[in-house]
Amino acid sequence: MITGRLALLIVLLLMVSLSFADDKISIDDIYGIWVNSDYNGNYPPRAKEIHHPEDTSEWYYRVTDSEPGYTFKYTRTDSWHDNEGNLWIKYTWYCNEDSTSGYITIKFSDSGKTRESVYSGVKYPDEMSPIGGNYAIHYRQ
Repeated sequence: MITGRLALLIVLLLMVSLSFADDKISIDDIYGIWVNSDYNGNYPPRAKEIHHPEDTSEWYYRVTDSEPGYTFKYTRTDSWHDNEGNLWIKYTWYCNEDSTSGYITIKFSDSGKTRESVYSGVKYPDEMSPIGGNYAIHYRQ
């Protein structure tokens, strides 16, 4: 009888763990509009970022702008979920307006409501941190 109860408990725990695994943010959840009005008018234009499934994006100087300041093309090089369920993605990027390129690491919160990023022109950033001036945080609109 104990063996049957133990087997039932294992099956129930497995079902619960699988149901939580489906709750992770996925690549399909990252596209759309991300905003942070604290960046309004600043360079680079990051008050509003719109990301598309074909891995392109527009960056805007102000949340209310209808024309982007810059447009980008991304190539995904790596992605993974951390222990908290956050989605991390590494991209190389190319800016259409000034032909610059570089590297960006983006962290999407497990809830899909917060997006943090750090970019560099020379290599993938070593940490997700405001130090160095290339850090940004945005919120799902």
